[in-house]
Amino acid sequence: MFMRWSNDKYVSNIHRVINKSGKERYSIPVFFSGNPDYIIECLPNCCEAGQKPTYPPISVADAVGGSYRESYGRAQAHKKKNEQQGLGIEMRHRVAL
Repeated sequence: MFMRWSNDKYVSNIHRVINKSGKERYSIPVFFSGNPDYIIECLPNCCEAGQKPTYPPISVADAVGGSYRESYGRAQAHKKKNEQQGLGIEMRHRVAL
C-alpha cells in the first residue's frame, strides 16, 4: 500500500525468515489493513508536476487480495520446484497458547 500511496518513493521488500540455527525461535507478526472499500491512490505530494501515478487507484480489498495471491503463487512455485528436484522439506509448527 505504501508503494501505491508514495508512487514508489517507499518500496516494499519481500520478507522471508529461514531458521538455520536448529533452535526454537519466536516471532510476533504485526499486520494491518484498512477499510476494504477505501480506494488507495497516489498521494498528491508524491507526484511531481506533470507526472502520472505509477499505479491505478485500487480498493484495499483488491490490493490485499492481490498481495496474498502473489505471495501464495511464489510459495507454491518454489515448493513445486523443490519437489521436482527431490528436495522435500519437512515442516513442523509449534503454537504457543
